[in-house]
Amino acid sequence: MFFTAVLTHDFPIVGRKVMILNARQIYREDTSAKHFPPIILLAMEDITEMMAVAEKFAKHTNEFESTIIDRTNKLEGTLSELRKEMTEMAIVINPR
Repeated sequence: MFFTAVLTHDFPIVGRKVMILNARQIYREDTSAKHFPPIILLAMEDITEMMAVAEKFAKHTNEFESTIIDRTNKLEGTLSELRKEMTEMAIVINPR
């Protein structure tokens, strides 16, 4: 059996912490297994800083994508205007 969970908790002194909990049941294969029940190994990892970095990275990525979309739209508008002007100039230079 294997279990993983992400927990967030606000501690009174250290503040908000984000932790990953991993639990696994361990069985003994030797003869002492008859006398001892299976044990559960629990590992905890503080990922507060990693989550803060991930959130900041996601925010910057969204801002970057938004900036790229805005600039692309402006460039497409400018390109459209230039094409229109070139077409008008071509008509003036080579009237048919």
